[in-house]
Amino acid sequence: MNPLAHAFGQILILLLWLLIPLSIGFVILHAHLWEIDRLVSRTLVYSTLTVTLGLIYAGLIIGFQALLHGIISQTNDVAIVVST
Repeated sequence: MNPLAHAFGQILILLLWLLIPLSIGFVILHAHLWEIDRLVSRTLVYSTLTVTLGLIYAGLIIGFQALLHGIISQTNDVAIVVST
């Protein structure tokens, strides 16, 4: 492939990716959405809550599997049921 064409393609891809935040900024300015603090706050809270619950669930499954490995022979199904 031609190095000049490759460089031009990379620049074009970067400019296309740059259109996403620019279009969001344009919509905020055009529709006078100055008060988006509530939306950002809820997004941060719900994403943090989702990640935390996912990590707790995965930790419970791994912990119960390790705990039940020595007690009974079935580890995976019982650990999932108990952690859920």
